[in-house]
Amino acid sequence: MKEQGEIQFGFDVAGKIVVTEELKRIFPEPPKMNAQLPSLFVVGDSTAFSNGKNQRGWGDELRKFFDHQKINVRNRARPGRSTRSFRNEGLWSRVLAEMKAGDVVMIQFGHNDADKLAEGRCRGVLPGVVEEMQMVTMPDVSLEIVNTFGWCLRQFVAETKTKGTRPILLSLTAKNLWGPNGKFVRGQSDFGKWSEAVATACGVPFLDLTAMIADRFEELGREKVQPLFCDPKDNVHTSSVGAELNAQCVAAGLAELKLPELKDDFKPGWK
Repeated sequence: MKEQGEIQFGFDVAGKIVVTEELKRIFPEPPKMNAQLPSLFVVGDSTAFSNGKNQRGWGDELRKFFDHQKINVRNRARPGRSTRSFRNEGLWSRVLAEMKAGDVVMIQFGHNDADKLAEGRCRGVLPGVVEEMQMVTMPDVSLEIVNTFGWCLRQFVAETKTKGTRPILLSLTAKNLWGPNGKFVRGQSDFGKWSEAVATACGVPFLDLTAMIADRFEELGREKVQPLFCDPKDNVHTSSVGAELNAQCVAAGLAELKLPELKDDFKPGWK
């Protein structure tokens, strides 16, 4: 059932969003992609994907910080996905097919990876980064091997490298959580540290987006942070203003990495 303020997205067989008149009214049309240019991909969940009239993801806002004459920003994040379901549903294979040498892929998961293994949406993974697996019986009585979060990330990284594309791992967007002392709650989950551990082990860049956003939230204070989220009862998904703040943090983190693939691709005066 569609809730108030929510858009129901349709996808074609290639995994692309079907653009309806409702979408055209709410979201501006993104710039046309140039196949001759390098691409910056966003892979993740609903925190990077605009999924409703009041909800906006940072992956869509990131485009405004880059020169579209020099690079494509391709947001391939999809709502509700985990490292496991993004692969199982064929979404990862589609992104992999789009990659080419010289591209950059940002990978951010964790919000949905703690879900149940074989109930409901069956998208959860085992915690941690070690080589561990568990056989589970799915609702249709089929068997599936479930691996750890770290194992799933390592597969993404290894497969990205085979395309000559640079992977970057990101920690999660920060939830709107404040302690009784009025301080913003850091260390909201272990997925960020697991992502960093995989990035270190694989020798790829890591952006601690959670910490960057937390710093900004603490500067603003609780009262000014609330409007950055799409609903007072939702402490995960951002409004357009919140998504832009998150995207600005991502852009700042990318600039600090000084990657040769992106060094000339930012818009002049983007800061």
